[in-house]
Amino acid sequence: NNKKMKIEPRLEKKIFIKNNKLNYFKNWLQVNSAYKLYDDRVVNSIYYDNNRFQSFYDSEEGVAPRKKIRIRFYENLKEYRLEKKYTFQSYRAKTSSKVIIKNLNNSLSDSNYGLVRPKVKISYLRSYYKLNSYRITIDRNITYKRVGSIFLKKEKDIIVEVKSSINAEKNFNFLFPFPLIRFSKYSKAINLIYSK
Repeated sequence: NNKKMKIEPRLEKKIFIKNNKLNYFKNWLQVNSAYKLYDDRVVNSIYYDNNRFQSFYDSEEGVAPRKKIRIRFYENLKEYRLEKKYTFQSYRAKTSSKVIIKNLNNSLSDSNYGLVRPKVKISYLRSYYKLNSYRITIDRNITYKRVGSIFLKKEKDIIVEVKSSINAEKNFNFLFPFPLIRFSKYSKAINLIYSK
């Protein structure tokens, strides 16, 4: 696909929820008239990086602009999407396009990072909600593993992501009275799996 993709700025905040507080958070959603968008589903992402782990280090060091590259697919659905998540100084953005993948172990070519190879597979159960203009996802049962390995590392806590258009930022703190965290599933996976 040679068409230049439109990169839309978006709001993306992360909330950390302890496992035993999930029901409290779901009650909060109900009280605030949030509704479920879709059925829960298992999400799989394979993250790609070059041999120097440049995408990982850019994320760890807070470099901007930076990006993460992944192939995403859902259980029972043999459709693959190539997604690139961009972080700029003052906003985030994402592009997503359908791709045909013959072999998930193959490398990809990237304009910033050069030849990138699959490093980790991350899977989790995701719930989807809508509250006003905000899309809320709850990710639990998160597992990390090196691509090609059978050994899983498990995340004990829950990650909530809130996404909206960038102009919804001004009402965010008023509406969501929760502590925010800086959390990257990809960085967590690399730290767990590749760290000595």
